[in-house]
Order: sequence, then structure tokens, then C-alpha cells
Amino acid sequence: MTDSAAAVPRPDNGSISAVTPAGKALAHLQATYLFEKTLTTSDANGQGRIVVPKFAAREYLPSLDITNGVTVPCCDSLGQKYTLRFRYWVNNQSRMYLLEGTQEAQAKYKVQAGDSMVFGKLPSGLLVLCGQHSSADRTGLPNQKAASKVRSAPATGKVSGPALSNGHPRSAKRQSTGTGVTQRNAQGNTALEPLKVQDGVFRAIPHGLSLAPSTVSSLSGVWTATLNLAGELYVAHFDSQEAALEAFHAAGAD
Repeated sequence: MTDSAAAVPRPDNGSISAVTPAGKALAHLQATYLFEKTLTTSDANGQGRIVVPKFAAREYLPSLDITNGVTVPCCDSLGQKYTLRFRYWVNNQSRMYLLEGTQEAQAKYKVQAGDSMVFGKLPSGLLVLCGQHSSADRTGLPNQKAASKVRSAPATGKVSGPALSNGHPRSAKRQSTGTGVTQRNAQGNTALEPLKVQDGVFRAIPHGLSLAPSTVSSLSGVWTATLNLAGELYVAHFDSQEAALEAFHAAGAD
């Protein structure tokens, strides 16, 4: 088998083809392939927050005991170093894992929704990442001098991804109860078009209003918890105020 047809191995026997630009970059760095994340609209919205697949978060990233998370040193395939934050928040009594601080790397590799961020591990143990476009000819090979510096870099120290809503947010008048709970008035809706599935699962609103507050609100007997995470909106629907508030506070909202 020639080098061009080889594959970069993963610890669990998975692999990425070395024919792809990301595979070539990892192979050049002698890095082990860990996982890749196909970017959703919310992953690639400029906030730098990526929802990490549950299996990858638990298998390849540090264990988490607190929702605030831990810092994760890493570098990209071109030699630039980053400090990311890995944390979680509770979604329907389970965890959604987030890797924050990737906006600079996403911009460098010019990735967008539908493209991927590929993660690997250098021989030193340092996490390495690179972008992979859905169209392979859009990603170049790493600079050789920068890549050789990366090779010697020392090591440092039921969940579902956010579903996309088909509805768009609407501006609305609100009346606050003063307890973090918002009631819709008779003339208008809240800023979010309600989804009628009362399953308690937070879903991303891809075009949500970045200034909309985190609240718990009700309409026609349906309780809705809205979370604003650094300008990115998530909503979940419940059949009771008690359930909505419990999930609201468990997710770290005030």
C-alpha cells in the first residue's frame, strides 16, 4: 500500500484516509486520528463553540466534574497553539459536551456548516486539530516548517446534537414575573416560535435573537425554557413550570 492510500489509525481501530487533506496533515505530523465533527449551523455561527459527539468527549477529552469545565491546550496542523475550554451542560438529564474557543481555527481553515473539524493526538500527547472541507480541493496541505515544529511540541498537562428549528424567531412583547419566568401577553408571542414537542430536550435556534434573555415562559399550557449561551439560543418545551425551571437551572442559567 502506498503512502497516498494509507490511513491514519485511531486508538479504537477507526481511521481517516490519508488521501484527504486532513488525513495528509495528520500523517505528516505522525498524529493519531481521534474523531471529526461535521459542523452544524450553530457550530459554525462565529461563536467558536462546537458540540462534541458524546462518544468522542468521553473517550478522548478530559473527564469533567464541574459544568464550568477545563482548559485544553492544543495546536493546529500549521503549528499555531490554542487554549480551548471543554465543558458540558445538562440536556434532558444528560450531558451535552461543548468545546469552546475554536473560532480562530475555524476562520483559519475557512470552514463552514457542512465542513468538518478533525481532531488528532500528537506523539507528545498534545491535541491537534485541522479543518476539512466537504469539497476536498478547498483545503491545502500544512506548511512543512510549521508542521515540523508541531511534531516536537510538548504535552501540557440520551444526548442529541442541537436540532435545527424550521421556524424563525419573532419579536414580541414580554411581561416578566420578576422570577426569571416570562408570561406571553395576549397580543404577541415571545421571540421564539414555539415547538410543540414537550420532550424537555434543548434544541438550537439557528437564527435566534442574540440579545434574547434566558427565560422560562408559558403559552397555552406549554412551558418553554430558553437559554442564551453567549448569543446562541436553545429552547426546550415542558408540560409543567416545575419541570421547565428544573431543567433551566440545571443547565446553568440564572
